[in-house]
Amino acid sequence: MHIRRLHIGDFGIFRNQTLEDVHPGVVVIGGANRAGKSTFMQALRYLGYGIPSGGSLPPANVEYMIEGDIWDEKTHTDYHIRLEGQSEPVCIIGGKGQRIAISDIYKLDAFTYHNLFTISLDQLTRVPKGVSKNEFDKLQAALLGAGLTDIANIPRLEEGFSKSAAAIGGSTGRLSNKGFRPYVEFIREGVNKKKKALGQVEEYQSQQNHLANLTEEEEELNSKLREQYAKRDLLEAVKGNYDMLEELIELDHILPQHKGGKVSDDLPLKNLAIIEALLASYQDLRSELGQEYEELAEGLSNQEGVSKLIELLLKYRASLQNHLDKLSGLEVRWDHLRDLKWNLEENRQDVIEKIQGLHKNWSTKDIVRIRELPLEFLEENRLMKLVSHFQNLENQLERTDTKLEEVQANAEGLQIQKLEWENQASIPFLKKYFGISTLFVLLGLALSFVHFPSGLLVGLLGILGAALVAFYKGIGQKDAQTRLKEIQGQLSSALDQLEKLHGKRVELADELGKLESELTGISEMLGLEEMPAPVSLMEYYRGLIAIQEGIQRLDRQESDLSEQTSILASQFQGIHSLISQFEGLNYNNFSKDQLEAETWMEIQNAVRKWNLKLKIAIRIENLSLEMKKTKTRILHLIGLNEEMISREDELEALVGSYIDLCECRSDFLEKENRRMLIRQSLERVASSKGIAHAVSVSENSNSKEGISLQVLFNIFYEYPVRESIEREYGELMIEINSLEDELKSCRKGIQKANIFLEQLSLTDQLEQAHAMINKGRSGLYQESYRYAVYKTAAWMCREIRNRFLDKTKDELLIQSEDILKQLTGGDYRRIFPKENLSDFSFTLENGAVQDNSSILSRGTVEQVFLAIRLGRILDSNSGLPVIIDDSLVNFDAAHLKRALAIIAKLSQSHQVFIMTCQPHLVDLLMDMDISSQYWMLNNGRFSLTNGPILSETLHFSSISC
Repeated sequence: MHIRRLHIGDFGIFRNQTLEDVHPGVVVIGGANRAGKSTFMQALRYLGYGIPSGGSLPPANVEYMIEGDIWDEKTHTDYHIRLEGQSEPVCIIGGKGQRIAISDIYKLDAFTYHNLFTISLDQLTRVPKGVSKNEFDKLQAALLGAGLTDIANIPRLEEGFSKSAAAIGGSTGRLSNKGFRPYVEFIREGVNKKKKALGQVEEYQSQQNHLANLTEEEEELNSKLREQYAKRDLLEAVKGNYDMLEELIELDHILPQHKGGKVSDDLPLKNLAIIEALLASYQDLRSELGQEYEELAEGLSNQEGVSKLIELLLKYRASLQNHLDKLSGLEVRWDHLRDLKWNLEENRQDVIEKIQGLHKNWSTKDIVRIRELPLEFLEENRLMKLVSHFQNLENQLERTDTKLEEVQANAEGLQIQKLEWENQASIPFLKKYFGISTLFVLLGLALSFVHFPSGLLVGLLGILGAALVAFYKGIGQKDAQTRLKEIQGQLSSALDQLEKLHGKRVELADELGKLESELTGISEMLGLEEMPAPVSLMEYYRGLIAIQEGIQRLDRQESDLSEQTSILASQFQGIHSLISQFEGLNYNNFSKDQLEAETWMEIQNAVRKWNLKLKIAIRIENLSLEMKKTKTRILHLIGLNEEMISREDELEALVGSYIDLCECRSDFLEKENRRMLIRQSLERVASSKGIAHAVSVSENSNSKEGISLQVLFNIFYEYPVRESIEREYGELMIEINSLEDELKSCRKGIQKANIFLEQLSLTDQLEQAHAMINKGRSGLYQESYRYAVYKTAAWMCREIRNRFLDKTKDELLIQSEDILKQLTGGDYRRIFPKENLSDFSFTLENGAVQDNSSILSRGTVEQVFLAIRLGRILDSNSGLPVIIDDSLVNFDAAHLKRALAIIAKLSQSHQVFIMTCQPHLVDLLMDMDISSQYWMLNNGRFSLTNGPILSETLHFSSISC
């Protein structure tokens, strides 16, 4: 299961932060210190269990509020969890609205989840900071797992029970020890007090005499009964063991002629069960070895080929395993090579497009020419100055031409004005005006002869007009002359300016020609047939610079590609040369031109294939060695040497012969043992107090063991059939019953006398004495009972712990051992819990043993307890998210890479949140191509990002990690 969406409304530094579409595998939360990573870990930790009261939790702004959407891949069910305040989380099935218990999803208890699935740097030690002794026991139980939740408490229980038992009866349990002593002294005091009280009663003595008479009578009856009882006991002993006596006699007859008695005592009979088990194991090993041979021989023509292949595989074991270990690195290098090729082609296409964009007639053939253009000798600043100067000269020439045209036009206009004003200032104009006036006067004189007033008027008007004209003409002529002088001055200035402009234009044209010639040379150097416009030339030059840089970059990429290809080809060659040892390939050279995707797949498949074959070869070697050891042990147990057999089937025949002898010898020994057991049993019967007493009573002497047994045989011989002894026994019981009736009557009288004596003893002192005795006995019984319970409980705890550890210690930490082996590069092989379950011991690659974790370096300790936690996570069969809070900061690059590879494998079954401020961890995740999602965390705010940006941000963060 994994968290698909997480909303933190109010928790510590977080306010209304939402993580949408959270990755189901590795989720990296990157941020500097105090960005909120540890607070986020706590939010994830308490999502499924509720926020506890007290402790060092970050405060809420108003009220804690966290929501999460969780997807269960196994059941394909969506769950929504809401956590408000410090109440229990509310869990609802998505789409149904049905509420379920949160424990249906988070099936682990809170303590186990907090200490296994949320891994901070402080937890990677034997005793994490802030863990009490009781919590440490729980932590060890969680770390060890495999049913040790209660087993981990057994050493403490055993210690408690032993202390409780010692407080009562010491180490020996004698009545004079500690807790027993007061009650024993109490009983002793009561007995003494009773005796003292009885001595003070006079009537008690009188009644004692009467009781003595009755007792004497009882003794006489008892004496008779003892004799009858003795006879009865003997008859019962024979009758009850009749079959055994009969069997013993038969065995005494059979055993001297038994074949097993002739077998030497040197035959290792005690090894029979071991040899049978070893033979079965040997046969299983041979069968398994045959299967392995068949699997390895698949595709081979003969057995000799298998043997040769095994020798080769074992010979190149290290090389094969080394190549397998390097496959992931080769895959990264292959991907890098593929990216180099892609980038090279992309850049080459880009260069070609730029070349064709710069010059439509150019193609890839011009790359060599462009590469060799001496652009470094032509500085861009110099070309810019030339182009700028050329443009300035063109502009100046254009402005000069424009100015020249303006001045030329102005001079031409002044020439025209000069001619006009010269005409206005000349005398003929004035004479013309005077001639017209004279004409009007004459006309007036002529008209006056006809009509004097009209003639006078015309004459006066003519004179007045002539005068006015003369006046105005005189004034105009003067102005014309003045204006003419001005125009002549302007014309002279314009002609001088025109001459200067012509000279400047010649100078500009000469300088522009020289500059154009230089630019033309540059154009030819740049490969242009004719010089373009200066601006275009500059753009062309810059384009060539960019193209040449692109070509140089292509050259570097091609060189890098060639180098990387050569390195990869060399590594492929090494693998190919090794694989050719097994596959009988005819060629040994591996060209870099053969580096195709198919080649890479063939290399991978071949390495994996032959490593699988290597595993089979190693198993065959181990099985062969195990068979040899088993065979040697069988022969050793039988007492033979390996030189005595030449074929495998001889071993089974030899073991079969040995088994037959053992069975024969065993039957003999079994019968012999049976005879001994019967004899011992009969001797025990004969030596029992009852039989011994019966014999002594019947013989009127002290019995001995041999004599008692012979008495039983004598009685057995007297009664050759069971019916005769049973008949005798019945008659004897009738007589005994009669005597018992008489004895019973006598005892009634004794009982009455004893009752009377007891009544005499019931004084205050006797009552007190009896009370003391009863009280002491009661207390002693209780203390004895408690002592026995505590001692038994301590013994049972010790036995349970020892038996449990003997059976399971090799299986407790299998996953953790594999992870630690990967983390340390094989330096550490095994992890074992200590007998008191408070620490671990370790086996190194060279077989050395490190007894506890306190002698390990800090980095190794962190690797050990990380491996134990990750192993327990995999063993727990729980798909809950895993949270790692900057707990890999002390790992060097190699160990960090191995740890991330393990975490990547873990992410296939668990969602893994990694909180970090280390940019190199992000870089390594990307280099290893581990599928991850990256989030930037800054001052309580999340933002989705990618690996490069997150790495760069962490690298240049102003806050140091």
